[in-house]
Amino acid sequence: MFYAPAHEGLYYPGHFSHSSPKHTREELLASYPSSSSSGGSPRAHHHHHHHTYASMRRSRTTGPEYDYYDRTAIRPTPAHRGHGAAERGDGAWVHEQRARDTSLREHVALRLLAGHPTLDAPRARTAAAAAAAWIESAERERRWKRWEREAEFTIQDELRRLQAHRRDAERHRAAYERRKRAEEEKERLRQEREREQEASGRARRQEREREAGRRYQARWGELLSSEGRTLGFRDIPWPVFSQPRALD
Repeated sequence: MFYAPAHEGLYYPGHFSHSSPKHTREELLASYPSSSSSGGSPRAHHHHHHHTYASMRRSRTTGPEYDYYDRTAIRPTPAHRGHGAAERGDGAWVHEQRARDTSLREHVALRLLAGHPTLDAPRARTAAAAAAAWIESAERERRWKRWEREAEFTIQDELRRLQAHRRDAERHRAAYERRKRAEEEKERLRQEREREQEASGRARRQEREREAGRRYQARWGELLSSEGRTLGFRDIPWPVFSQPRALD
């Protein structure tokens, strides 16, 4: 089963409005300061940004760092499944949700980075570089997965084309073999008829030769038994199948 490449934008959890704008990682990195020297808290920075972001407060104050969003938001509820599950199937829906979960983890990394304004500049730069490297690694992995899917689709399409070509070649070969067998059978019947005709003609010729030999002997017997008879040209039993009518 093949899936379409995952979307490139970031996905917001279920408790955020689906009509909220989606932004690139560069915009999010620019909107979330990595240190106290970059302009204060994230909330203060948003007052100078043209976009309006939905509240990113944690749904729970305790638990792991990744618990700031509700994990049930990516479960296959009827509202989420909608037309996507009907058109692509359950497998494609699960794949899409996994891709969205990866985007959520990236969003969490950005929030964690922006949530520590007390870090000094070197540590902030180190954290920013680590977050950027992690995001780039995730992006490379997504590109690699997409390339793998596209390569697999291309390979499967080429295999289908080769199989179709092989089936066509087999059909042509089978048709050629049928024509060849029909022509060989026709030639065999023709040669058999020729052999039968030759055998029949040879038998008739041999019978005529035997009949001519009997007449020849009988005629000479009559000539030898008659006395005082004058022999003419036509009276002589010539050794031929039919006697000549005149002497030329």
